[in-house]
Amino acid sequence: MKRYRGLVELAALFMFTIIVIISGVDTYLLSKNREMIHLIEENPIGLWLISMDSGDVSLFIAVKFVGTFLVIFILGEWIKINEKTGLIATMCITIGQILLLSYLMT
Repeated sequence: MKRYRGLVELAALFMFTIIVIISGVDTYLLSKNREMIHLIEENPIGLWLISMDSGDVSLFIAVKFVGTFLVIFILGEWIKINEKTGLIATMCITIGQILLLSYLMT
């Protein structure tokens, strides 16, 4: 895949952008619904983080931000080491984010 390096980088950047934007939308909705999030949040880790912060979403938002940053960093490094498997993993996470967005918008 060395001869397609520019295309690989463009594809990775495009998918990273999708992942970050959807994570941002999810975080926005989390913040916007902070008063009733304990009733509608389905993520057990998110609920646990909210309970650890006395019902506030700030800790959850911080962990989501750090988690998204780590995922993008790890995927970027993975693609540098093994383009094929790194891109496949990035595609899978991008598809997961798109499915999350479609679920959040229903």
